[in-house]
Order: sequence, then structure tokens, then C-alpha cells
Amino acid sequence: MEDANNKVKECLASSSSKSRVDIENEVFNDLMYNGEVPKRPLNYGFGVKQSDIFGVQGLLRKEGSSYVNHSAVQMENVKVEFSAVKKQNEDLRQKNLALESKFDDTTQSFKAIASHLAQVLKEVRNENPSAYLFDGAESAIKLIDTQ
Repeated sequence: MEDANNKVKECLASSSSKSRVDIENEVFNDLMYNGEVPKRPLNYGFGVKQSDIFGVQGLLRKEGSSYVNHSAVQMENVKVEFSAVKKQNEDLRQKNLALESKFDDTTQSFKAIASHLAQVLKEVRNENPSAYLFDGAESAIKLIDTQ
């Protein structure tokens, strides 16, 4: 009993990441079985199996295999991917709003340019062009160049 208490105290001092219960279980298994699961449990009476003492998970863990809940792992991966897609979707939505605004501005500019050019064509057909009209056409063409 003293060996177990001393070993628990040593493990607690050296490992702060494990809980006290985990350390006590580890010390118990180490002292009782020297880190091995016996083929036949000793000193427990007749008909006692390994799984009765260690449980199925404990037995599997001691033998080096472990059960992995694949659906939980997949669900966690799906959650991570979903949050990444959600973030990407939000970024794309912001970019889309900026492009819509720019498109609306460009559309308004082209409407203004078309209006100027239509007025110039109308006056040229009527043979009434003026310097003011040509200046308007020139400014419309400059707007096209800047767009």
C-alpha cells in the first residue's frame, strides 16, 4: 500500500496533465500486473474472465487495439469543412455585393453615354450640330475610354 501511495505521489508530481484517478488506475495496473493483462486473472475466484475485471474497453486497450468512433470523427471533419465553406461563402457574398455595386455604376455610366451619343446623332441628322454638342460627344467618348 505504501508503494502504491509513493508511486501515485511521484506520478502526480511529474505529470500534471493526467487526472488523479487516471494515475491511480495506472499505478494499480502496474503494481498488480506489471503492465500486462494476465491470460487468467489470479486471486479473483473461479469463472472470472479478463473482461469482468478490465471491461471490454480496458482489455482491448491493454492488448493495443482501440475502438475509434468513425462516425464521430467524420462528423467533426464535416463540421470543420462546413465552417470553412460557410466562411468562404460569406467572403464570396461580400465580393458579390462589391461587384454588383460596381456593375450598377457602370450601367449608369453607359446609359448616360448612350444618351449623349443619341442626342449627338439626332442633331447631326437634323444638320444642327453645335460646338456644345460635340463637346458632349467628346466627353462621352472619354468616359468610354476610362471605363
